[in-house]
Amino acid sequence: MKVYQTDESGVFLYAQDAAVLPYGAVLSPPPRCDAGFVAVWDRHGSIARTSPDFGSDKINLWEIVEDHRRDTLHLVNDGQQYVIGSDTDGNTYDGLGDVPAWLTTQPRPSVLHYWSGGAWVLDEQAQQDADAAAERVWRDAEIQRVTPLRDRHRDEVEQGIEPTLSAAEYAALLIYIQALRDWPASSDFPDAAGRPEIPVGIAAPA
Repeated sequence: MKVYQTDESGVFLYAQDAAVLPYGAVLSPPPRCDAGFVAVWDRHGSIARTSPDFGSDKINLWEIVEDHRRDTLHLVNDGQQYVIGSDTDGNTYDGLGDVPAWLTTQPRPSVLHYWSGGAWVLDEQAQQDADAAAERVWRDAEIQRVTPLRDRHRDEVEQGIEPTLSAAEYAALLIYIQALRDWPASSDFPDAAGRPEIPVGIAAPA
């Protein structure tokens, strides 16, 4: 006789000929499934697998469900990857059937995104705060980079050594350093496109 083997979750595995009904096998043929779906026997466990009625040809308990067992799933509360079958705050998902509301197949774009209305949404204020913090780091690093040029010029002048910078270059450098200090107060801040322009004669950072 033709039998249809299922796994412990009831998912159809393969058909085979058998003299007796193997454990977990059923006599009713499974329905055809499109890609991304599988046939599951007795999805809700109404009959024990050890029961002689489990695979009876008098009943048909096949159900077509979505198959997400090979998908990468993410928790909607923090975007972390979910391991199929694991317990998360009392919730578990075996990858079969509709993806529960606490999971998604959409990866979280960044830590600045939160889940809302079935999609990841950018926290605009958090993004602005992050951009401002990053721009202040750049500003501080740039001041630290060019300040030695100013100090060297002052030392050369005090020692009567011909300065490396011309008077015009030195004046432009001082203006640039002050502009860096004032950068966070600019209306363009923290858009990097509005950064103070590096003066002619002062090398740009590598």
